[in-house]
Amino acid sequence: MKRSKVVSVILILIVLFVTGCARKPLSDLSHPLEGEKELTLDAAWKIDDLINNNPMFNMGVGNGTIYSIRDRGEEMALVLTGLGGEEISSFVIPKGKGPGEVLAPMQTTLSEKYYMIYDIQLLKFSLYSPEGDFMEDVMMDPDQGIPFFHQQTGETFLYSGLLSVQYGEGRVENGAVKTLRKREYEDIYRGMEELETRGTRLTIPLVSEGVLFSLVSRKSLRLSRLDDHWNEEKVYADLPGSLITFGIAADRSHLYLPFPADLEKAQRTGKMKSECAVAVFDKEGGRHLYTIKGPVSRFEGMLSAVGVTEGKLVLLAIDDKGELSQALGATKETSPGGDKWILVYTLP
Repeated sequence: MKRSKVVSVILILIVLFVTGCARKPLSDLSHPLEGEKELTLDAAWKIDDLINNNPMFNMGVGNGTIYSIRDRGEEMALVLTGLGGEEISSFVIPKGKGPGEVLAPMQTTLSEKYYMIYDIQLLKFSLYSPEGDFMEDVMMDPDQGIPFFHQQTGETFLYSGLLSVQYGEGRVENGAVKTLRKREYEDIYRGMEELETRGTRLTIPLVSEGVLFSLVSRKSLRLSRLDDHWNEEKVYADLPGSLITFGIAADRSHLYLPFPADLEKAQRTGKMKSECAVAVFDKEGGRHLYTIKGPVSRFEGMLSAVGVTEGKLVLLAIDDKGELSQALGATKETSPGGDKWILVYTLP
């Protein structure tokens, strides 16, 4: 009897140990379960006129196409392309401070109802129909948060800022944004200058299949899944250090996280070195399944995940010094602001 009890206790401890280990978030991206994979690179093409103001957040994917904001001198344009880079359609977005005009787009998103462009200088959303017709400008009270990042979710949208509001939910209503709920950071910044004195932080929300995921950069890079009350339900990775990456992508079963860069080192040296690699996570279990290898191991610039559409992963790489361009068969001489490459991979 005593031996039986001892064995039972040992088995319980083993189960608890294994369960505890399974819940521990990753502290590095060095040991994927299936190793590194070289996926088929379906297409690689440059965008010469992609805007320099947050280009990684002013583009997206859907239904086998890519939309992006282009800078064409005295005006901007929203351009819809195929995955191979062929232009399908476009419409003009005037520069200026008037109705439907934009000066500094922070992020552009698309739903079935409209394109939603947030202007970080004018503190307004400009709404355009999917066909390119201007619908309306809507203002948002800055006291309810400045949405550096947002994502449309049906009748509402989620947003996050850098200063006070970490998570918020709003709805366009009667020509303005009505805040439905919000959660503030524990330590509120009173102005942009505090990002330099107290440290840069950002929170990027992603909703996939009705579930909210969050990427937080603040003394570490933390990837987690949140519940309906915006509490952490599962932490996939908590990578120590001053790390930053520019968004995550998702499909039905997986999360795609570009390898992060060292933010403090980039601020100190003026150069951002990035690994040309993407970590693929099992969305449900949180395991780091495999790593997608790029055309080069490292390059000076940045890599971001644009999205997944029709079984294709779309990435944006901004190549500052031409290492990536040369590997892709182009000249190493780069454009001002770096060469902006779209990379399209077929997922297994």
